[in-house]
Amino acid sequence: GEAALPEGCALALVHAVNPYGFAWNRRVNEDNIDQNRNFLRAGEAAEGAEEGYRVLDGLLNPRTPPGGLDLFLPQAAWNLLRKGLPALKSAIAVGQYEYPHGLFYGGRAPSASQRVLAAELPRWFGDAERVVVLDLHTGAGKWGTYALGVSEDAQSAGARWLRDHFGDRVQGLSSDGVLYPIRGVLGAWLQEQLPESEVLCMLAEFGTRNVVAVLRAIRDENRAHHWGQPDAPATKKARAAMMEAFAPSDPAWRRDCVRQAVAVAEQARATLAEPTP
Repeated sequence: GEAALPEGCALALVHAVNPYGFAWNRRVNEDNIDQNRNFLRAGEAAEGAEEGYRVLDGLLNPRTPPGGLDLFLPQAAWNLLRKGLPALKSAIAVGQYEYPHGLFYGGRAPSASQRVLAAELPRWFGDAERVVVLDLHTGAGKWGTYALGVSEDAQSAGARWLRDHFGDRVQGLSSDGVLYPIRGVLGAWLQEQLPESEVLCMLAEFGTRNVVAVLRAIRDENRAHHWGQPDAPATKKARAAMMEAFAPSDPAWRRDCVRQAVAVAEQARATLAEPTP
């Protein structure tokens, strides 16, 4: 049933921060920018890439149309065995600013979506004492489960308070957990935009396929988009696999995902009536 908001509380629902991606089944926008690598803080340069990413760029972004012999799976498995999952996550997914056609590209300047948010945030939250943000994502973690990542120090007062209210699913962006370090993530940027408010942001990540399957879906869709033909069967197949990796068609997964997300939102609503940390 509907629950009343505490007095002095407002709810803002921001849907499709990446409208281009929603329209074309892409994780990135019209400039190939991964939005959640684009929210760099003041003074943080939009440049650089992890050395591990540079080494793997040829595997992650082959400059050829899809088709023919593809050794991605055995090469990915070999790198996984040789380096381990935490190291690979940190190398590949942290965010890079050197390869505009590559994966997890953060862009060289604020995206259009970032500029819109920066303009609207003061109107939405300008005088709020506390802002609890749920940044909803899918694709990492075990099927049917979710984690709540915080970009600040996992032992900080804010993170401890969130853990007290939302449980052990609250974790830092560490490659040893479900997630991994991310440059240009939304949470820290939001605090800069709302300096008079206490911003508590959690990256709510709902698990789907295994990490290699999800990475392959991202890689194959990116390859088809940049180097394939828009109407080719391989491109259509890659787009469908991308959707399945991030929004599985399984009815039970969709039902459970929505149920869990609503429960987290309800808990967030309840916390707003409590004293600040």
